[in-house]
Amino acid sequence: MLEAIAVFVIMAVLSSIAVPKIEEMINREQDDLRADEFITVKIAVTEMLAESTVKTLQPVNAVRDLTQVRTTDSPPLILADYLDTDDMRSAELGCTYTFTAGGDVTQECP
Repeated sequence: MLEAIAVFVIMAVLSSIAVPKIEEMINREQDDLRADEFITVKIAVTEMLAESTVKTLQPVNAVRDLTQVRTTDSPPLILADYLDTDDMRSAELGCTYTFTAGGDVTQECP
């Protein structure tokens, strides 16, 4: 009986150490994924504006659907065409993006 209690105490101590470390690793991984996606979106905006004749975007606030981001060209260039949208994890990560006419991009994540 004493051995069972000792094993239980050891398991409790190990759990109290391991659980916070696991949470920290998960949070760090999500931060890295958010940063990678932000860089990908910024590069895609730069490429799209380089091909644009007008060189401006239609401003968009707090969007996850990147098909809504377009240039002011006629016909407009669409940001989603410059991204592999299957790899985008904005909804999963809870991030939204804001785009200014000049091409500045901001990312908001919880």
